[in-house]
Amino acid sequence: MSTILNLGFKTSDAKLCNIRINSPRADVTRTEAEAVMQTIIDQDVFETASGARLIAIDKVSTITTTKSDLLI
Repeated sequence: MSTILNLGFKTSDAKLCNIRINSPRADVTRTEAEAVMQTIIDQDVFETASGARLIAIDKVSTITTTKSDLLI
């Protein structure tokens, strides 16, 4: 089983952009994640491939997946 922390942002070109972090700390809180996201926005750290900027927090979520090998 693996977990991904998904940080969702609204962009300056009215689209959505996700930053995914593999294997986040198990006890990370929404407040902590949103604080990091706000820092990313405030410091203008990233832009999309089309040159859009991250301008607002859209969502924070975790994605957990389980892998099962199939027998032939």
